[in-house]
Amino acid sequence: NLLYGSWGWRYVDNGEEESPNTVKNDSVWGVGLRHYSGRSWQTDLRYKKGSHDVKVPGSRDMSLDIETYSLTIAYNIDVAQTFRLFAGGGFGVSHAESDADWDVHPALTMGFTWAATDLIHITGSMDTNISRFKGVVDGRDNDYVLKGMPTEFTLSVGLAF
Repeated sequence: NLLYGSWGWRYVDNGEEESPNTVKNDSVWGVGLRHYSGRSWQTDLRYKKGSHDVKVPGSRDMSLDIETYSLTIAYNIDVAQTFRLFAGGGFGVSHAESDADWDVHPALTMGFTWAATDLIHITGSMDTNISRFKGVVDGRDNDYVLKGMPTEFTLSVGLAF
C-alpha cells in the first residue's frame, strides 16, 4: 500500500473550437491511496483540487475551482526492480465550484513509480478526467456545458506501508 501527496499542473481544454472563453491552466494538488494486488495491478483512490481563471468576453473574469475524486485500476510493467510503468482507467466524480451537480465520468491514468527506498516511492503521472460542467461560466446561459476534460501532470511522493 502507498499513501501519497501530489502537486502538478492541470491543463483544462474548454472543448469548443474557436471559443470566446479561455480557461487558464494552473497548478493542482492532491492526495491518494494506492493498493497493489500482486506485482502487476494497482488500484488508486485519489482526490485532486485546483483553481482556474476563466475569461469570458463581455463579462467579468471569474475563478473556477475544480475538485475530483477518482478510482482507477492500472496494469504495471516492471522496467527494473525498483521502477514500474503503469496505465489504466476507471471512473471519477468532479465538481466545479459554482456547479450544483457532481459529474460522473471516465478517468484515465498513466505514469511511472520509482521506489527510492523501501518506504519512499516517487510517482509521475498523467491523469485525464472526461468531465462536463453545466452552467459554471458567467456570461453564458445555464444550459452551457464546459467540456473541461482536465488533464493533470503530477509528481507524487508516497509512504509505503
